[in-house]
Amino acid sequence: MSKLFTIAFLLVLFVSACSKNDDPQLNQPPAAFSVSVKQATGADDVVLSWTKAKDPDGDPVTYAVVWKDTLAKNLTDTTYTLKNVGYTATLSGTIVATDSKKATTTSVFSFTTGEYPYTPVPDVNFEKALIKLGIDDIQDGKVLTASAQKVVKLDLEFMSISSLQGIEAFSNLTELICIANGLTSLDVSKNKALTSLYCGSNPITSLDLSQNVSLLILQCSFNRLTSLDVSKNTALTHLIYNTDAVMPQEYYLKSLDVSKNLALISLACYGHGLTTLDVSRNTALTNLDCSNNNLSSLDVSRNRALTSLNCMYNRLTSLDLRNNNQLKAVSCNNNRIQTICVSDLSVVTKDWVKDNSATYQVCP
Repeated sequence: MSKLFTIAFLLVLFVSACSKNDDPQLNQPPAAFSVSVKQATGADDVVLSWTKAKDPDGDPVTYAVVWKDTLAKNLTDTTYTLKNVGYTATLSGTIVATDSKKATTTSVFSFTTGEYPYTPVPDVNFEKALIKLGIDDIQDGKVLTASAQKVVKLDLEFMSISSLQGIEAFSNLTELICIANGLTSLDVSKNKALTSLYCGSNPITSLDLSQNVSLLILQCSFNRLTSLDVSKNTALTHLIYNTDAVMPQEYYLKSLDVSKNLALISLACYGHGLTTLDVSRNTALTNLDCSNNNLSSLDVSRNRALTSLNCMYNRLTSLDLRNNNQLKAVSCNNNRIQTICVSDLSVVTKDWVKDNSATYQVCP
């Protein structure tokens, strides 16, 4: 009986052991992994990269990338590039790690791409100038915005440019020289760092400087501006807008208001049809050229810092310079002046020019 019991017991143990060894071992999915996302340099592609998902059972792992209609399967590498995502686009998707027994682990990614890195430059000659200056490198109708943002001075004089579209990308520009081109318009509203603007000898018909509050020097001579608003440019020290008889009178300035430009040192506005000019608030003025206009009177009594005055070819009948003892040069010929009042005749030098009919007089 004991022998039979022992045999039965051993048989039970054997069957139990065999049964236990035949149970399949539970498969574990790949370990969690992390994903990093970045935008490709100079493109709208997005590069995905992730850490390897280690499988606890040592099984090989492959990856699948899922985004919109994109499904890349059976990847063994840990990088993948999404092509032509677009600029300022928000994307989200998943990367699935799968082992050989089909167990999976998923990691989510999301990202927003940056802005378009280029600014259009449609004018061929403008882009040629940028290439010549080393700002651009290839003639393709655009410039890298980051390159434009590094520029603080831009000299485009005599470059046969008809459009400066693209100048808005030069956000750190402090000096712009675009004299003698074919510009009919000029938009510098985005160039808020500008301190010097030389845009003379162009057929520009309007110029909005309301955003250029840091502007110190403006030279816009020989354009076709019938009005010029510099009321927002209170830091302006030099204003030069001259013209000549070659310019049709329809493009002459009818008026010029410099009452807000208290820092003005030099003002040149010859060759227009101005009938009045008020410089009473411009007490820092040292140089004034208002020749070749239609002024019948000119009050410079408050401009005591004046060293140079040119008011020839107007309709002045008198000129009072009693408060202007710093004057070194005066041109007031070709007027209707009879008397030029001074504080003392000793202030008159050889550089003072008048009509023969006019006389200097110490006025009370």
